[in-house]
Amino acid sequence: MTREARDAYTKIPCEVCWLGDQRLKAVPFVFDRNGTPFEPINAWVRKNIDQWTKKGIRQRGEAPARNFDQKVSRVVSFLNFLDANGRNWDEPTQDYLYLFVSTVEQKERAAETLNAFTSAIFDFYWTRQEAGFCYRVIGINDVDQDDYRNPLHVHPSRDPKRDYDNPMTRRGKNRTSRTSITENEEWEDALERALDSGTALGARDGVLISFILQTGARRLEAANLETSDFEKTVDPNKKEVIINVDTKIYESRDLVVPVEAYREVQDFIRDERPDLISNPRKVSTPV
Repeated sequence: MTREARDAYTKIPCEVCWLGDQRLKAVPFVFDRNGTPFEPINAWVRKNIDQWTKKGIRQRGEAPARNFDQKVSRVVSFLNFLDANGRNWDEPTQDYLYLFVSTVEQKERAAETLNAFTSAIFDFYWTRQEAGFCYRVIGINDVDQDDYRNPLHVHPSRDPKRDYDNPMTRRGKNRTSRTSITENEEWEDALERALDSGTALGARDGVLISFILQTGARRLEAANLETSDFEKTVDPNKKEVIINVDTKIYESRDLVVPVEAYREVQDFIRDERPDLISNPRKVSTPV
């Protein structure tokens, strides 16, 4: 099977006749699996075409053109990842982006490379939304109101020259700047109290708190989980499962759930939930 048949989007280098008298070499051009030019990316390239012109090369050298070509490649790889997961190019979410980065990380662990991937993807969606190619895909969320108003969310910029800051920037030894929810001692204490209660209610609270700690889900999202969300047979080769959860304001979002957390809930549904329904305050028999 050819690459064109496998991938939803393909990037090739082209020679472009620009302003009648310049022939620009190795300008990226993207088309979809039907052979149709993919205008959201191609318009993005045209917006930055000066990096391939003689004037641009004289002023800044060839590095900017090479760097932008790499940005296009990184965005194309993410769009193909979305397609492989049954989503259109304009249906990204933060969780799918985290999942994509985790796949890249298996081959490339350098923080600088991972930052280049996320920066390229955020830049693509931010500028394409401004250009009218997509709507309400990316934005700066009011985290005190709803973290998930925009499927892709970025942080307010600390630099007036930038529109936003990358929330997935990694620093130093390949560590993300995000604060882990497991550092919240109150949640950890609540989990310990629930597990120590020895009741079916405690088992339920424990599995929900553990789910929140492992996934970053909101309390309301965890409380609205349905048993039908956990009926999938987990592929032994996968590390995450994606489920759809209800949010506080908008209808739903995709949530990446580690396999361990998914199985914990499955075990609770199978082993503990019958007691919760029949006698919620029944004390569990010690093993």
